[in-house]
Amino acid sequence: MSPALLATALLVLGPGTAQAQDPTRQCLAALEKEQFSRALTLGKKAVKNSQGGPAAYLCLGQAAYQAGDLKTALIAFQGANRHARTLDERRISYNWLGKTHLQMSNLKLARLFHEKELRAARQQKKRSAEAIALNNLAVVLQESGDLDKAIALYQSALALQRNPTEIASAYNNIASIYAMQQNYFKAISFLRQALDIFEKQDDRNKWAMVATNLGDTYRKAQQYDEAETILKQGLAASQATGNRYWEASAQQYLGLLYRDQGKPDLAKRYFVESAAIFKEIDAKGDFDEVMTAIAALGSQPPDDTEQVSAVK
Repeated sequence: MSPALLATALLVLGPGTAQAQDPTRQCLAALEKEQFSRALTLGKKAVKNSQGGPAAYLCLGQAAYQAGDLKTALIAFQGANRHARTLDERRISYNWLGKTHLQMSNLKLARLFHEKELRAARQQKKRSAEAIALNNLAVVLQESGDLDKAIALYQSALALQRNPTEIASAYNNIASIYAMQQNYFKAISFLRQALDIFEKQDDRNKWAMVATNLGDTYRKAQQYDEAETILKQGLAASQATGNRYWEASAQQYLGLLYRDQGKPDLAKRYFVESAAIFKEIDAKGDFDEVMTAIAALGSQPPDDTEQVSAVK
């Protein structure tokens, strides 16, 4: 999986767009509160009641994406793109289509849509939207192995960004490059800065993502006690917000931690939980990665470690 965070383009409904009790507004309100299961139910109702506007499709797609239902998310974002009436609506649909394809390991399509997102942002001359698109394109390039271009785009995005949440995402993503280059001291420094910002913003969803990345970076730096503590905190936070993808990622990283500590039985328990979630949400690349890790455990002797009570 990619430790990088994709930046989100948001559609803001005007005061005359819908009534307060409209399912689309209710869906967006649930998303803002990180009530992803409720948002998914409301999003389906919003699309059913929609007169073809993109807002309902976007809300359904975002709810499905956060809940880990990537197939539903993709269909919804395709609907949003199909019904888009303005360049702003098309740009936002490109953003989410790119993010969803990346989660499904479709790198070519992810790059295509984020390049479209970038062109639209530049056409609109929106500084913050351009920063978001640059960040997302950098994530795709990072996943494709082009680290030099990726970090250049991350730095370009950071120079344009004024939003604290997006600055924190950029810190996380720059850290992920340093971690890949085994410069763990710098990676941990950037991740801790990102974690502090999300803590101040009270963004528990993004906090959980960065905590999970920080825990895995501590693992790579062989700081195992710190890794276990923050990974379990990240896992609990993802379970609380209902973010299935990052719940599975925390399980995967805990499996790697216990593997590195010579505890294959404990590692396998976490890997199995992680694989089950990745399979459920159609994250094929991540599922294959965990299954490979499980297969590799066969060469390690069994251990007598504690039972896993945290895995649910």
